Amino acid sequence: MKVYQKLSRKIKLTNHPKYGNKTIEDIETIMEEYLPNGSGFNTGCKLDISKSTSNKLIIKAPYQCMDENGYYDIWIYPEIIVTPSLSWRFDLKINWKGYKGKYKSLLNEFFCEEFCYALDKEID
Repeated sequence: MKVYQKLSRKIKLTNHPKYGNKTIEDIETIMEEYLPNGSGFNTGCKLDISKSTSNKLIIKAPYQCMDENGYYDIWIYPEIIVTPSLSWRFDLKINWKGYKGKYKSLLNEFFCEEFCYALDKEID
């Protein structure tokens, strides 16, 4: 099973009285183990459980950009929106939350690569 499939199945159980708390812990573990962490994703990624459904995952991915001298600079707060696709396994959209920096197109490509790779990994 792929990471995005496991998260989708887990999100269905979050409101279940018997499995809710354990399911949230499982989601947090999956996020820590499989999604980007470090190298700009310095606080890790979080699944927005309140907005996510079994057909839409919303991942908050705070990212600390670097300046031209290689030092950490500003923080940006994009949301990664993952939805099912009939042509491919899933579609990925990035909501940049007002970020209009000059490196947006490079960051978009970088984020797409990172999250497509992470979400498509096989999970036990």
